[in-house]
Amino acid sequence: MKIIIILLVFGLIFGCANDEEWQEEYDSAAPTYESLYDSSVTKTNWTHMGPLNVGGRTRSLLIQGDSASSIHTLYAGGVTGGVFKSTDGGESWKALNDLMPNINVNTLAQDPKNNNVIYAGTGERYGGFKGAGIFKTEDAGANWTSLDNSSDIWYVNKIVVSPNNSDVIYAATSGIGSAGLKKSVDKGITWTNIHSDYSVDVAVVNKDGTDYVYGYSEWKGLIVSFDGGANFTHKVGSSSISLYDYTTPNYSRGSIAFSKSTPSRGYLLVSNAAGQLYGIWKTSDYGANWTKTISQDNDTTKTDSWLLSDSTDVFDHNGNGKNCFGGTIDLNDLRSQGNYDQYITVDPADADVVWVGGIELFRSDSAAASGSFNKASVWYGSEGSYVHADQHYIAFSPTYGRDMPGYGGTDKRAYFTNDGGVFVSTNSKTGTTANPCEYSSIGVEYKEIVKGYGTTQYYHGAVSKDGKYVVGGLQDQGVTLYHGSPDNWTTIAGGDGAYNAIDPDNSSIMYSSYVYISIRRHDITVDNETTGAISNYYGGRISSGIDTSTYGKGSFINPFILDPNNSSKMYTATKALWRSDNVKAASTSDVTWTNLGTFDGSYSGSEITIAPSNSKVMYVSVGTCGGRCRFGFYRILNPADGP
Repeated sequence: MKIIIILLVFGLIFGCANDEEWQEEYDSAAPTYESLYDSSVTKTNWTHMGPLNVGGRTRSLLIQGDSASSIHTLYAGGVTGGVFKSTDGGESWKALNDLMPNINVNTLAQDPKNNNVIYAGTGERYGGFKGAGIFKTEDAGANWTSLDNSSDIWYVNKIVVSPNNSDVIYAATSGIGSAGLKKSVDKGITWTNIHSDYSVDVAVVNKDGTDYVYGYSEWKGLIVSFDGGANFTHKVGSSSISLYDYTTPNYSRGSIAFSKSTPSRGYLLVSNAAGQLYGIWKTSDYGANWTKTISQDNDTTKTDSWLLSDSTDVFDHNGNGKNCFGGTIDLNDLRSQGNYDQYITVDPADADVVWVGGIELFRSDSAAASGSFNKASVWYGSEGSYVHADQHYIAFSPTYGRDMPGYGGTDKRAYFTNDGGVFVSTNSKTGTTANPCEYSSIGVEYKEIVKGYGTTQYYHGAVSKDGKYVVGGLQDQGVTLYHGSPDNWTTIAGGDGAYNAIDPDNSSIMYSSYVYISIRRHDITVDNETTGAISNYYGGRISSGIDTSTYGKGSFINPFILDPNNSSKMYTATKALWRSDNVKAASTSDVTWTNLGTFDGSYSGSEITIAPSNSKVMYVSVGTCGGRCRFGFYRILNPADGP
């Protein structure tokens, strides 16, 4: 029974975050980090096995100071790793604090007049992890303290320190706890709400000693204050729109950016509840007036449609209904993710150069005029233009645009954070391409910088019987295989990794899965038993024989399990329970499956466990948050008889 209870808790935490209709109900019931943490488990009981060469989802990054040094000191906030620091421009990273009351760091801000003072905001509104307020360091990350008056804030979405007064801090917050656009005038000791709506972004421009404050109220739009937050006016959207109102044109999420070189120039990126681009607005007078420059449309000859979409699933830019790999697609069903990954920023040396981060990176060199964005990265392949998918933040070198003696000319460094960690480009202003399916002409080059950046998020893992191998499925980082050392993890499958297994009788046979019902077998070749070197690790799919049209495609992270007493048998669950008796067939395409019966209702399996001493005793949990978290549990005494 203990196992079943644990499965229920984790199903609630990791499966229920993005359904806004019942977000508040979930938030009020979610367990805290403290309630899940066992204080009897200490660091001394564990050895870090890595991976030290694989990054994870990152939504924030700081660059230390305004130094003329060619090597930057960086701070990054990992969604599941706390705060990390690099003193060599990202070539290596060290964790500063990984056991704060909440390790989910969503935003970082630095005092512009004292680089040792840094604020870290926790809680991920667009990922579903509840935070524990704001933390502060006054010694460059060596020690952190919780700002007690912020501890009831669930989602700290953005923190900005006033460029004019280090005592003044602004924070965009949301969630059931203390939410709204907040201001502190005593360096974070106390906070007051200056606007009560759920706030997901904030920007500050100081003009003649006065803070102009720009906030984005979730679903309601852009608010602007020209008196330090004392009074606000709606500029885009309306205060009359209700939270989660799907019946009217909505302004679900917004991202704000102002130019450093031309502070009167600002941009606003908005996505609707479906994650689609709703529009881009521009101001040239400090936010007094805003003009919509780009609107959502389904004209596949324009870039408008795919700024927040995956171009491999959208179109080939000729309007003929084909994706980038030649497959036929529905042009009206864009794979948009603005409610998960969206960001806009401005080149600090040129107010006309605007970057947008969606699934990929895009850049406009003409002030975000209609249809002017071109593709600046690609998430698939290994070309120099590769950047991991799902963009969350862009930061430019403090000396960007300056001549850098000893650096090689004008500084063009920019840092990009995403679901793969941190990337850097040293030529960020180089050419882009107008064709989303053609990336060979993209001139911008990127480098992944994640050595030691331990922010990966594992859904599931398995250990070989001989202890030589560990295989694990990661959030958006594929499936990784440990074989020898913390620096020696190999990616054996891409995309989102999910469940895994290793044959107890032959550790060179492994199983992994992608999202939903997509199970693969990997027949790896062990090249060196001493070093653990492997090859031939890309597997073949074995789940094609499962009827998904009738019984559904399963949960997003769908379970499977090897029979502990017969390694040729495997079980998995969609709306039905399935068994294969030949998962080790000579060819992966020859693996067959038997339907053992359906579960009550329309919910898919979320976990399976089998008694190690008796394969006839099985437990299955059913229901996921896609089905409103209505869980049920089945005890199956003879799997051959079905649930």
